[in-house]
Amino acid sequence: MRLRHALVAAVMAGVLPALGPGGCSVNPATGERVFTGGVTGAQEKAVGRQAHAQILDELGPRYENEEVQTYVNSVGQLLARTTERRDLEYTFTVVDSDMVNAFAAPGGHIYITRGLLALFSDEAELAGVLGHELGHVTALHYARSQGQAILAQIGVLAADILAQQAGAGGAVRNALGDLTGTAAFAYLRSHSRENEYESDDLGIRYIARAGYDTRGVARMLAKLRAHARLQARLAGRSPDEIDRFDYTATHPAPAKRVRRALENAARTSVRDPMVARDIYLRKIDGLFYGGSPEQGFIRGREFIHPTLRFRF
Repeated sequence: MRLRHALVAAVMAGVLPALGPGGCSVNPATGERVFTGGVTGAQEKAVGRQAHAQILDELGPRYENEEVQTYVNSVGQLLARTTERRDLEYTFTVVDSDMVNAFAAPGGHIYITRGLLALFSDEAELAGVLGHELGHVTALHYARSQGQAILAQIGVLAADILAQQAGAGGAVRNALGDLTGTAAFAYLRSHSRENEYESDDLGIRYIARAGYDTRGVARMLAKLRAHARLQARLAGRSPDEIDRFDYTATHPAPAKRVRRALENAARTSVRDPMVARDIYLRKIDGLFYGGSPEQGFIRGREFIHPTLRFRF
């Protein structure tokens, strides 16, 4: 019992200082004070630098098409100049993967896969996804997630301490621990979904400032939804399942996100908005679709790996 109390005291000693004024920051995108657990901008940058190589190792290598890289970076840098965080050096990297994905790492590092580029039809849709990822950075979502994890941990510890003080037996305390753990999990997931909505809103703000068609965010989300529905159908599942609410999900239901983005875009008018369909299609002309040839490809009934020089 003494050891358990000592462990609890040690954890609380580590998290309680983060609850003070130093544990909060001002959200640059909204001006609101948010709990970040004391994570600083310098720490964000350090985490992003350390994660860069690991991300490319796990997701895929950098796409070796400099024209595509330059094009995506130019759109990203245009949007970055419209954001509220000018303290970062933003990087936009196209990853050589046929996965449909894009995400932001701490410190302004943003990644988009080759597979996602192949899904889009115009530059406004590309700007929509890059603006969304910039929203995660400017709204301090990484730091806020660290803060929310601290609060969830405190909740679990507090429930255990109260159960001990009430003289609850081991079985009751275990059941209470499972319950509070589930509640903490749902709490973190709900904040993750709120972050996605906020990033959708900020993405519309940034592409509007850059002069793009604000409906680009909704079209981008609609194509992600259509892709997810197709993947579900190919896996033998109902495509409608992706639009059902799930408290364990980190993202909101796709159909609701599309409707919400359309409503927001209608309130955000842009004079003579850019869509740039022809420019986009010309820039991605020649983009590999599917698996990278360097990782092997199928021709007829043969699998050929040009780098390792074998076939079967």
